Amino acid sequence: MARKALYKTDKGYYQGAYRESIKEHRRNWTLAQVTGTLAWMWKHVATAAERAECLRLRVAKSVDNPFVANVANIPQDPKSADDPAPVVAPIPAAAPIPAAAPIVAPMPVAAPTNDRVFPYMPSLQEMDVELPVFVLGPDGRAAHDVRERLLGKRGSDRIDDLIEEPERKRWHGTHWLGQGATGYCAHWVRTDEHNIIDKRLAVRDIPTAPPRDWINPINWRDQLPREIAILRRLHEQNGHDHNIHRYEGHNLDARKRRYRVYTEVCELGDLLSALDPYSRDWDRRRCQFTWHGKHPEITAAISNENGLNEDNLDLRVDAVRREVFERYLLLDRQSEAFSPYEEYQHLSLNALEQIAMEDIMEHPKHIPEAFLWRVFDQLVDALLIMQRGADPLIGDKRWKEIVHKDLHLCNIFVKRTEGGPGSHPPDDGIITFLSNDYPQVVMADFDTSFFDLQDDDEEYQDNPEQYVWERPDGRYAPESFQVFQNQQRLPIKLTSATDVWGVGQIMWNLVMNIPCLYTTFGPFFDRGEESYGRRLNNGIPHANDDLANLLSGDEPFPVSLKYSEELKDAIWSCLRYMPAERIKLAELKEITVRNMLFHLGNPESSGPLYINASVENELYRVGDRYNC
Repeated sequence: MARKALYKTDKGYYQGAYRESIKEHRRNWTLAQVTGTLAWMWKHVATAAERAECLRLRVAKSVDNPFVANVANIPQDPKSADDPAPVVAPIPAAAPIPAAAPIVAPMPVAAPTNDRVFPYMPSLQEMDVELPVFVLGPDGRAAHDVRERLLGKRGSDRIDDLIEEPERKRWHGTHWLGQGATGYCAHWVRTDEHNIIDKRLAVRDIPTAPPRDWINPINWRDQLPREIAILRRLHEQNGHDHNIHRYEGHNLDARKRRYRVYTEVCELGDLLSALDPYSRDWDRRRCQFTWHGKHPEITAAISNENGLNEDNLDLRVDAVRREVFERYLLLDRQSEAFSPYEEYQHLSLNALEQIAMEDIMEHPKHIPEAFLWRVFDQLVDALLIMQRGADPLIGDKRWKEIVHKDLHLCNIFVKRTEGGPGSHPPDDGIITFLSNDYPQVVMADFDTSFFDLQDDDEEYQDNPEQYVWERPDGRYAPESFQVFQNQQRLPIKLTSATDVWGVGQIMWNLVMNIPCLYTTFGPFFDRGEESYGRRLNNGIPHANDDLANLLSGDEPFPVSLKYSEELKDAIWSCLRYMPAERIKLAELKEITVRNMLFHLGNPESSGPLYINASVENELYRVGDRYNC
């Protein structure tokens, strides 16, 4: 059998050697920066002797790469393929004695003119990657053939040509990870020459953007789409060491007005699905309590031989509203109105009848408090790096505070800590983690994140006007909505305080053991005759003292009684109505570190953690053989 060369081209041997040297001596460079610099060096820096050596290796079909890179040839700053060749600056001549400036009449100020240059976008040569066609259908989903292309099931759409690798490496699209509001994410694995998985990537494809959105400067930063620019800035600050989702690279396709982002795989999924073993049991208990306590007439009607009939219902019961009957009798009907004690609307008719006949169960198992403090601390750590960066100046970029703006359970991913594998997943898919190997969470999905375009002293301000939500959503801080801004004398900017509220909302969900299986539902008052069931961000201001009616432990939400007052106090301090009154990140970090260490050392609050595993993700672990 003919010997297979390590690389097909002279350039492959050259760039392969220099890539390793760049990784060693320019450790903060991103994948895109390394790739661009290598292309520039081959074009402008490679000497005749180096090219001859690479030619010899290619002709000999060398399976190794003995080519030695010269570190002195690597530029101090990253380059792109289209950057000009380096020039040697001539020695400047002595400056002549300046002549006296003549007195001239002032020139008229030229009127501003339009041009066709978009300085906030990269050159077209830097956006020339050919990505698969990706346009969403009228239902907001991609057609089957499009999904097949994005998974690389057709040879021309594989990512091997987009990520430069040695010839013996090969990428495979395995399965879908999910669809978010702005794109599809697929799971890819890389195999070596022995068909062993040695790397995994989450490949997120963003569909074709409308022209007006693609050229809008609000959506660009650092000559990149805003999401990519933020991921790169955080990567340059080693954000992956501070619980930020690790960025691995990107592709831009100018002709199709879309891009692709490569990130690490968090094999345990998002926080909502990972903690399903807790939320399901507590949800069932709440449904039982609701039926027995709020709807005795429905329970009685079910026991009739004629079944449930609206005519048999006692309409005088104050706690029962007509839409409850409609949801029960016509399960396909949906209503925008939603009350925290009507969660059984997602259950089947049989499940509802079973609940009506059951006694209220004892308290199910709850999430260990030590794990909650660990999550709390890791999320605060991520916000701190977003707020101030690890280094205020990277290259020529001055650090600006990054606001996530979209914090909720589904945008927090879960992965094993190094050396903390947990138990082997049994048939039910539940992995058990002891306190010494609790999994790690990372902050992800920066597609709506931003940092200010304008400085504070500029007349026009993009923040908050360009970044507020128009429609109410229980997950987001009050100032995130236009209705809040309209109530203020002056606009209130979205800052790290906005994300502090978001973290408080996530922790409220965790202390309640995720009271609703709907991602759009947020904190509500669970005590108080006037405020019961009212959301914190419904547009009506609340006093800080009102937060005592949050996490009260009253039925049907008693699980918060399982947790310390220190934890609930910290959450209350995050959920204050006005941003300026919320706890500051540095102070919150001190609280989370202290309590995390205490509870990890306390056997009563650091019990085993049960995580719902993704069966598909468990099939493709690094080190396993790839079975296509």
